[in-house]
Amino acid sequence: MTGSLALVCNSRDKTIGLYRLSLEGRLEARGSVPLAGEGSNGPSPLAFSPDRRILYVAFRGGEPAVLSFRIDVAAAGLTYLGTAPTAGSIAYFSADPTGRFLFCASYGGGTVSVNSIGADGVAGGPVAVLDVGEKPHCTIPVGNDGMVLVPCVGTDRIERLVFDKAGGTLEKMSPPAVQLAPGSAPRHLVLHPNGRFAYVVGQESGSVTVLALAADMTMTVVETHDITAAGHVGARLASDIHLTPDGGLLYASERESNVVAGFIVDPKTGRLTPAESHPVPDTPRGFAIDPTGRFLVTLGENTASALVCAVDPSTGRLTDLHRLSTGAGPNWIEILPA
Repeated sequence: MTGSLALVCNSRDKTIGLYRLSLEGRLEARGSVPLAGEGSNGPSPLAFSPDRRILYVAFRGGEPAVLSFRIDVAAAGLTYLGTAPTAGSIAYFSADPTGRFLFCASYGGGTVSVNSIGADGVAGGPVAVLDVGEKPHCTIPVGNDGMVLVPCVGTDRIERLVFDKAGGTLEKMSPPAVQLAPGSAPRHLVLHPNGRFAYVVGQESGSVTVLALAADMTMTVVETHDITAAGHVGARLASDIHLTPDGGLLYASERESNVVAGFIVDPKTGRLTPAESHPVPDTPRGFAIDPTGRFLVTLGENTASALVCAVDPSTGRLTDLHRLSTGAGPNWIEILPA
């Protein structure tokens, strides 16, 4: 085995950095791909086709677009396939399980839009747009029937949307999945592998909230945890959240106190036991856990760096292993298995 392939969005120099993550937890630079686009904010976010063979890269600002690439994991390479417009500047997007559509959240535009995907996996233009409320920041497709969960920072809601593939319409479902407490500012959402719980990170609240799921994807709050560093006073700016592949550990990043907070997950109740608040490079906007669950890689957006940490599967504690320089403004990372 040669290790995993890590893909890093370097938003300020408009490149995708390619890295090999070794079985010992070291990152080796394997070059970068310069991106042609008009987005003033550069590339970010990233998304994949369901079979993980096609990479989608959003260009934000200016003339927003989505770029499609074929991925060669073994050679650590990307082959450009095409560019299509998006309906707005995209903060987050994801492919539906059928691989036919991309669901795109526009934070500044207050919309969720749908881009088509061709039979060759290449993204096409938008086919539906819906106003969903202030500052949507994530799209999580659920099942094959067109349902999408959308946390909205500005309304403290997680919306349920449904996309009619035949008619090409996108609609809100009523009621929303959940209305959270004022100031919760839900940003990114992950679903537990057992399908019973969701976890959402609150941008301005600097928190993680545990949510119990009903069959129709409505949610009930179980508990909320602070994720800032001990003794932190002042503004909070949480960003990313991920579970280990087995669902046993959860991590969330916070950009004012510059930590990744870890928790042990109780699979029966969904509740979290704090494990550690681990210091990381300045402004950890994005991080990822490798497919084995052994390593966590976090990006320092304002330090142009990446830090690899070993994950203790029993305690959830992180141990620093390797730090290296990246391109300018790294803000999104994905890791693919070898």
